[in-house]
Amino acid sequence: MKKEVTKIIGIGFMVAVLAVPAVALAHGWGRGHMMGNWGGGPGYGYTMPYGPGNETLTPDQRTQLDQLDRKFYEDTANLRKELWDKSYELNTVLNAENPDLDKAKALNKEIADLRAKLDDKRLTYQLEARKIIPETGVGQG
Repeated sequence: MKKEVTKIIGIGFMVAVLAVPAVALAHGWGRGHMMGNWGGGPGYGYTMPYGPGNETLTPDQRTQLDQLDRKFYEDTANLRKELWDKSYELNTVLNAENPDLDKAKALNKEIADLRAKLDDKRLTYQLEARKIIPETGVGQG
């Protein structure tokens, strides 16, 4: 009888230990049930960059925006790669045993220049998107 009670308590304990994390993880990772920037909830897709009212976009506007997005992504691919590479290089310099201040400053300047170029392209993108859908205020945020 004592063995059976011990088994029941052990099984109950195992169920509890497995059930608590299962319930906690059932809601998914991230910010608020994946409703942040990457999860597919509100604020994702056309809603995020193009503001409220995207339900009223015409198929032609959606196509134009998709093409603009693709063009921006392709046009900035090299800039983003350079920015990533320079940031990695700067981190390597800074994490060295004896960091080279002059090299770190030069890399930091290059990173700032790359960010400025990326910002210019982003501004152009936002103005082009505003031409497609002026009523949503693209580029104001």
